[in-house]
Amino acid sequence: MQKSRRKSKIAIIGLGYVGLPLAVQFIYSGFQVMGIDKDEFKIKSVQEGHSYINDLTDSALRKYVLHDIPKIVSGVTEECLKRITNLYSRVFKKIIPVSSTEVAEITKLSL
Repeated sequence: MQKSRRKSKIAIIGLGYVGLPLAVQFIYSGFQVMGIDKDEFKIKSVQEGHSYINDLTDSALRKYVLHDIPKIVSGVTEECLKRITNLYSRVFKKIIPVSSTEVAEITKLSL
């Protein structure tokens, strides 16, 4: 049985250009998100509802939409790939599972 999104929790490690928008998208999708970063300034900014990314304004951050962008995923094992595909399919419209990180990089170039 799949967990309800309202009760699902996820941690995003690293709140930079990839991690912060990803965390926001999971929040918009109903997940409880814990953002982890070694930079205390980033953590404080997020807690105060501010974007510390220069080209991503506070209002843009609130409206940032990733779910239409295809998400390429890979896993160390088949079980890892299955689980990450399942997780991301709850947030993103199109998931492209691939066999390795090398294939993921080539796939990104061909999109």
